[in-house]
Amino acid sequence: PGYPATCTENGLTDGIKCSVCGATIKEQEVIIATGHTVVTDKAAAPTCTATGLTEGSHCSVCNEVIVAQEVIPALGHTEETVPGYPATCTENGLTVKLSWNRE
Repeated sequence: PGYPATCTENGLTDGIKCSVCGATIKEQEVIIATGHTVVTDKAAAPTCTATGLTEGSHCSVCNEVIVAQEVIPALGHTEETVPGYPATCTENGLTVKLSWNRE
């Protein structure tokens, strides 16, 4: 009996033999491997708190990873000091506050 080709391995067609004498009526033929069907796995940019991924690829038929995605570490927060000012007799003041920004 034959078997189908895969992305990386050849297959064979069914051969036919005489059931009485065993003579080959039709030889098996090689079915050439199909090769991978490559699709791109999109990159994802990291944020302050979440990791990202580099672009990669895999085969949509057999799911074999062609180019592995790599994790990009989260960027982390950067501090920025927002200056405060004192209260007066008629106006409220503002304490120093740290805000988190990534530039």
